[in-house]
Amino acid sequence: MSELLSDRIEDYCFIDVESKTLPHTRGTADESVVTSGAYRYRRGARVVMIQHAIGLDKPTVSAFPDFDITRKFMWAKGRIPDDLWEFHQRALRGEAWYVAWNMTFDRLMLNTIDGCEIRPDMTIDAMAQGLASNSPGTLEGASRFVGRHGKQQDGKNLIGLFSNADGWQQIDIATGRQLWCEGGEGATPQSQPVEWERFKSYGAQDIDELRAVFQATRQLPRREWEEYWTSERINDRGMGVDVDFCYRADLIAEANKRRLGIQLKALTGGKITAPTQRERIANWLYDNCPSPEARDTLVKVWADEDEATYDDQLVPAKLSVAEDNLNKYLTYYRNLDEAEGLTDEEYDLLQIAEARSFGASATPAKFGKIVDQHDEGRLKGQYRFNGAQQTGRFSSVGVQIHNLIRASLTDKEHPGREVEVIDFINQLEID
Repeated sequence: MSELLSDRIEDYCFIDVESKTLPHTRGTADESVVTSGAYRYRRGARVVMIQHAIGLDKPTVSAFPDFDITRKFMWAKGRIPDDLWEFHQRALRGEAWYVAWNMTFDRLMLNTIDGCEIRPDMTIDAMAQGLASNSPGTLEGASRFVGRHGKQQDGKNLIGLFSNADGWQQIDIATGRQLWCEGGEGATPQSQPVEWERFKSYGAQDIDELRAVFQATRQLPRREWEEYWTSERINDRGMGVDVDFCYRADLIAEANKRRLGIQLKALTGGKITAPTQRERIANWLYDNCPSPEARDTLVKVWADEDEATYDDQLVPAKLSVAEDNLNKYLTYYRNLDEAEGLTDEEYDLLQIAEARSFGASATPAKFGKIVDQHDEGRLKGQYRFNGAQQTGRFSSVGVQIHNLIRASLTDKEHPGREVEVIDFINQLEID
């Protein structure tokens, strides 16, 4: 096996941060890291708690005593715990490494602190290491996987209590009084002291569980962590996107979704109201189809795992409107229409099938995600190292650019149709 980074537990600092959203992001995509992604979220959030443990030391929790918006962590000697400062100097020299669960988020948030510089090559991701040992992808699941009791059970509630934009205090310069930001009086360490102490204990327990998972799973060799560092540099650089085009395309996609919903509702008497209602559409196309040959195209006997899509389940003898099945159904009725024409009922079935084909794709939703997650015109953090358990393959998060549509609008009669569509979208007047 290739050499490890280190077999000394003292060379690893287990670290985690808790953050709070700033008031100006309240009600926007930036307020939620799930919606906006870590790179966008960090620009509208601040670290309010740092918990760490070097080697086997007891976890240390550094937390604000209040939510005064003028209070900030400073990453400097004498401003952070001495052991953390000394460890950081070692990490800068490549002699030690920070460990976190989903390290990208913690690294990005720590780097928002004045004076803090944590490069990708100073870090490793315990989640990636755990996945290589076939553990679940959450710290809660991984903790139980290695025989422990999981995270503190009220943790999610405490995050919701203290981490949203409500409750940030501002100072009236003229009077020195504390003023509440827009959004009302949210929870603060002063208003909820018992819960705040629970929140701090939650942070300390996370460190214990993180360290236990790290010690119980197979350490990855330096060679693999070097690949991780490279992938993180790629994630930090990101890829350029045309945000204005994506915004326009998202509006069109949403309008088309509404139009197709109205059309399906009218064609089915309200039985189907959206092109994403897979089971309803499959049953309708089958039950109302007069042709045994066309009906048979919707019967899915089995699908190998390699052929399965997000839309399928591996169930024998089930109706399916997955791409292959639906295309056969569409081809049957389009050929019939060209050969001898369709009855009104058959034409309705064709319209329903086309609505499903054009409206159920997950790809149009990616435009809205790009708008929500771009970081100054670049889409970052899209690759997850070791995301596929045991295989070592990368997975994709956020917009999931690994899974872009492969179909093309171009054909022999319209060789430049994509260019025409892009030009059309760019020239739309948006209210």
